[in-house]
Amino acid sequence: EQAELNALDIDTRSDVYSLGVMLYELLTGSTPLGRDTLQRAAFAEVIRRIKEEEPPRPSTRLSDSKDSLPGISAQRKTEPAKLPQSIRGDLDWIVMKALAKERDRRYETCNNFAIDLMHFLQNEPVSARPPSTAYLVQKFVRRHRTVVATTAASLLLLIGATIFSTWMYFNAERERGAAVVAQNNAVLAEGKAIAARNDATESEKESTVVRQFFQDRVLKAVRPPGQAGGLGRDVTVRRAVEAAEPAVAEQFAAQPRVEAAVREVLGTSFYLLGEFDKAIKQHDRALKLREQHLGTDHPDTLRMKSNVASIEADSGVKKSNIQQARVLFEKAKSTYGVNDRKTLALQSNVAFAYQDANQLDEAMTIFQEVRDRITTTIGVNDEDAFAAINNMGRTAYLQGRLDIALERMESALAARKQHLGLKHPDTLLTMNNVATMLTHNKNYIDAIRLFEDALWLGKDLGPKHVVTLQTVRSLGQTIEIMDGMEREDAKKKTFVTAEAALRRCIEYLTTKSPDDWLTFQTQSMIGWALANEGKERHAEAESQMLRGYEGLKKSADKIPASDGTVPLANAAERLADWYKARDNQVEEKKWRDTAKSHQPKA
Repeated sequence: EQAELNALDIDTRSDVYSLGVMLYELLTGSTPLGRDTLQRAAFAEVIRRIKEEEPPRPSTRLSDSKDSLPGISAQRKTEPAKLPQSIRGDLDWIVMKALAKERDRRYETCNNFAIDLMHFLQNEPVSARPPSTAYLVQKFVRRHRTVVATTAASLLLLIGATIFSTWMYFNAERERGAAVVAQNNAVLAEGKAIAARNDATESEKESTVVRQFFQDRVLKAVRPPGQAGGLGRDVTVRRAVEAAEPAVAEQFAAQPRVEAAVREVLGTSFYLLGEFDKAIKQHDRALKLREQHLGTDHPDTLRMKSNVASIEADSGVKKSNIQQARVLFEKAKSTYGVNDRKTLALQSNVAFAYQDANQLDEAMTIFQEVRDRITTTIGVNDEDAFAAINNMGRTAYLQGRLDIALERMESALAARKQHLGLKHPDTLLTMNNVATMLTHNKNYIDAIRLFEDALWLGKDLGPKHVVTLQTVRSLGQTIEIMDGMEREDAKKKTFVTAEAALRRCIEYLTTKSPDDWLTFQTQSMIGWALANEGKERHAEAESQMLRGYEGLKKSADKIPASDGTVPLANAAERLADWYKARDNQVEEKKWRDTAKSHQPKA
């Protein structure tokens, strides 16, 4: 930061960097950037190296210092061969995290730095991680931010529109082929063949019009404001999609099939952005149009019915209906065949409906059948196979078979990390599931760190996304469970880890949405963690819990229907328990009554 020649932009993380330099020298006998090299370089070159040149890891520096290694080892009372080996691994990553060029990758406070060193000395897992390939790519992106941002925004939307239009093209080809077969079968089927050809032609027209719509209404949003629908180079995908939506009804008033196709893409985009209400609205409209103009048994209509049901279940609007899910599955089976991917997806929806109805044995049997069909007909490394394994794990968890649940979910997580990547929403949701299993096995520290990783890796998804909501909810539930721990020393250390994770949540949430209800819920939980760390943190604990409750009360209208008033009730209960521990009966009763007033009605 000082190499930027702007002393105004300095904070605690600059001190962390300085401490990292000191630790590096204590371990290796040398500063991260060699003194001899810097003394010979010009001033501009020195500044460049400080800002851009990554120092070697401490163990690497020692291994490469063959001439001076014996003397360094003697000063540290160890053998030359053992010194690099003792530093390699955790100590390397602790030092390199402290020395990270980007402040966001360093320890946020000197205390967090000290905690990781304490974990190393006690042979416990450390929070420092080696940089991933994705991180190294991100560094390149940051150096070329403007060009990459503009290109990426345009490319992302173009890819989305192209994928959809390509899918529609192949769908048209399939239907055209069906039309030819029908025509050759018999003269009596001529009318059906003509209808199929017309349907295929319509599908082809749809793909062209949809692609053109997204080019005109969404991709052009990155143009300067006021120029042909431009919203500026920094426009987000969410803003571009929202701006395109009002034009759909008017532009496609005479083309209902095209309007349905456009609304399906818009709805899927809103769903992936965590905007469930908007997604349901778009898919509902698309479903009505297809029922009216294609019929209730058309493949596109069946798919839309399944999409609407899935989003409603994910958002908590309504539970799945077993009978409806079975009807859709049977229709798909007769249309596509039992091993078709669309049929298998609808069969999974039947299992989810059984799961919602607490008929767990039936759900498990169906998920196993789906998994077996996918691995046999499509492949073991297919994304849907990972989903089936994860679903089996969640069902086992609901059955109370925790060991089997953890085994299944860890298997799904490893597969998704390898084939989908660390930041894929499905990977992050599975990470949440594994962390939940670790909580039930009382492995709280590893669970908390996994929740923290899931939140931070998914920070670009936004506070309304299902991954963010589930992560913060699950982390809060873990902290509530931790309060029952018996050993005070273990309890205190665990709550220190929890506080660090929650503060990272706050950093993320306040950046994305400072007035969101999740921000205040997290603030309340930080107060609860502080309350369990010791008397020296009690003043701040009370303040955080009070501010968290007041913020939740003001933002109560933003809490999703699936959560209702539960977050407010929990925040009040924390305060009641706090005052009970202080033997303040008046305040305890006040907050206990407040919590009761927020309890959901039977």
